[in-house]
Amino acid sequence: MNTPDDLAALLATMAPPATPAEALVIDAALEANFGAFDQLPLILTLAGLQTEPALQANLVRLEWATRLALLHARGDREPDRDALTILLNDMLATARIPLLEDPIEDVMVEPVCTPRGEYLLLTGTWEKAGYYTETVIGAFWSLPDGEPKSEALDQIFALLDLSDLLVRRAGLDRYALGWGTPQSALALPPGRVAGLCRARILQLARPCRCGARCRPARAVHSASQPLCRPR
Repeated sequence: MNTPDDLAALLATMAPPATPAEALVIDAALEANFGAFDQLPLILTLAGLQTEPALQANLVRLEWATRLALLHARGDREPDRDALTILLNDMLATARIPLLEDPIEDVMVEPVCTPRGEYLLLTGTWEKAGYYTETVIGAFWSLPDGEPKSEALDQIFALLDLSDLLVRRAGLDRYALGWGTPQSALALPPGRVAGLCRARILQLARPCRCGARCRPARAVHSASQPLCRPR
């Protein structure tokens, strides 16, 4: 007869990892598998795939792959579609990482309403990411003028500029919905589409020549006005 300790041990063998270190304990081969790839192209591709609505249900897997790439990718292998399919479906499945994926519960893009205008934000795996971002900005905005407020707000809005630019280059709008099936075989887009995803990230480091298409004019509000529209 099984005891509670037996059951706990069984569940432990089925549990997904909580950290990259735990993933390596489950499957030590992950280090070598990721280590074969050229880090920058792999990270650019994984980041770009996270802007694809068809992969929203698999964002946890893509984020884990990005973390493992940052830790271990030191090789020269290019992340082509076939290699990525094996990496994301077979190799990560051995470490039970897809078990962390849940059904989609929120939109893919949320607006962030600030005294300097509205920005668009990819929510990632965070519930109500836009609301909590607004809350942090509101807390800094209410501080007395001067430092560290000024520097902190400059950095926050620089990141929001990048976020907004990325969303628009991905062709997404506020409250865009993604789709997909969690814990299933991840169907990567064709090579050309995957290349475009990668280019979205790479272009963030280059000057924008799109004018108003990428950087729409923003209404600037006074500090006395509410940060957000009524929900």
